[in-house]
Amino acid sequence: MIMPILYFTSLILVGISLGSLIYLGYKDTKLTGFSRFLIGFSLTPFAISLFTLSFGLVFNKAHQLWFFIIPIVISVIYLKLFGEPGIKGFFEDVKNYWTKLSLIDKLLWVPMLEFIILILVVIVKVTYSYPIVEAHDAGVYMNEALHFVEERKIPNFSTANEGLSPGHPHSALYMGYLANGLFASGNETFGFPNDKIAIVGARLILIFLIAATFSLLHNIEELKKYLALPFLIYFLLNPVNNLILFFMDNISRDPFRIIPLILLFTVTSSYLRVVKNYRFLLRDYLLILTLTTFGIWGHTINIIIVGLIILTWIFLSFYSKRETKLVVSVVFSVAFGFCIAGIHYLRSFIDTGRLMGNGFYYYFWEGTALWDAFTNTTRYNSRLNLNLIERLRNLLMLNDAYGYIVIFVIVFFLIKKLK
Repeated sequence: MIMPILYFTSLILVGISLGSLIYLGYKDTKLTGFSRFLIGFSLTPFAISLFTLSFGLVFNKAHQLWFFIIPIVISVIYLKLFGEPGIKGFFEDVKNYWTKLSLIDKLLWVPMLEFIILILVVIVKVTYSYPIVEAHDAGVYMNEALHFVEERKIPNFSTANEGLSPGHPHSALYMGYLANGLFASGNETFGFPNDKIAIVGARLILIFLIAATFSLLHNIEELKKYLALPFLIYFLLNPVNNLILFFMDNISRDPFRIIPLILLFTVTSSYLRVVKNYRFLLRDYLLILTLTTFGIWGHTINIIIVGLIILTWIFLSFYSKRETKLVVSVVFSVAFGFCIAGIHYLRSFIDTGRLMGNGFYYYFWEGTALWDAFTNTTRYNSRLNLNLIERLRNLLMLNDAYGYIVIFVIVFFLIKKLK
């Protein structure tokens, strides 16, 4: 029982620490206090992943306990010595924002908070009611994570003799986050069926995605009054099958990869409002470089999306007559991030002669316990092929994610109508 407690404690403390760090470190920028804290908080899965991979590779004999003790200790020390003003400042900002809202505006928060709570309920319910996640992303990345946890090395093309021949072109960043969850298995055997904590942790990425979206919308001056709840709802609920059903069933890496893209858009858009002679400091370089690198490492397709974000930003910068040195500074930071993230592509090229490695051939490592579990269940196929009557029954019984979503949307629009 102690390992799951340590796992969730480390997630919370690292998230709060990162939130405080960004809140204090970027206080005199055009990012709002609310937005700054949530940027740091949203980066929690990436920080956890980097620590897990680096610590596991360097100290490959270390007991699993240290993968949680060290982040907890570092977070507690930081918060005690430096971080408390960031937490107090964030809650003060929230308090000031709340007091300025009208009664109806406050009521608009009710369905949003309800939605977040219900997501947490669904995560726990789905994980423990249906312990088998759907094959595909889970079949790839959970087995990669299991390999790292057991062998303390990242699977690469040279491990083909072990039956693990990587095919997808993505980095190990998502794998590192899942591996951290697998370390929370306690004294039990790693991996299926003792992977529930890792699955819950993976599904919690949806919460970090919501935080990143709030950060973006609150930083847009014109939408700040209501925190753009209608836009947030559209963003979250329009791709329902992907972000709710597909993700819950599949623990897809898509919510993971979207987070740094949203944050990169948030930070770069803030520079469109800076005054002349803005001093682009080392902190600015580091944040954009970090978000660019995480973005490209999050998923191969992100290298194109990051490029489009920056090209759009450059156009808007010149259109709004931003200073050339500011534009050059941002572009330099992004270019440096491209170089760091490009190491992954270089490795694929050296090993296979192709920048994309073996392309999008996803391997599932047949013969593993997780693979056997996939092949012996039809639960997800049958659940996703329900007829209309069965879906309505599930909706009314709150027995399906659709039920929570539809009820949330109905409540929201009723309140909006009253307004």
